[in-house]
Amino acid sequence: MPNETAWPIVIGMYVGHGLAIVSLIILIAVHLSSKVFRANEKSHVRCILAINFLLATAVFVGGVERREIMWVCQALAVLHHYFVLCLFGWLVVEGYVVYRHVCLSWEAHTVSFKSSLRVLGAAAQG
Repeated sequence: MPNETAWPIVIGMYVGHGLAIVSLIILIAVHLSSKVFRANEKSHVRCILAINFLLATAVFVGGVERREIMWVCQALAVLHHYFVLCLFGWLVVEGYVVYRHVCLSWEAHTVSFKSSLRVLGAAAQG
């Protein structure tokens, strides 16, 4: 695609990612400032998920045009892929949390929820 016709795509990319970054910052600020959210374990997972998504988006937006120096481009690509991989790991943790709270809410639990959440969280962050 020639550069003359790519400007609508580039503007759309920056506007979309900019809105995502602003929304994620607001989400993280609300989660960290509210006592109700800080006391809730489900909210911790969502906040960490939002932080990872914010970092992946910020690295992508900051590095999408950085192709002049090869090692900088490679370092930003590695960081972006690491944060995306962490995102998938935290999505697994979020799925586990939803499963525990929806499907197993009426049964007695033999394994502590916090200990299993710590193990999955450590695995998700790498």
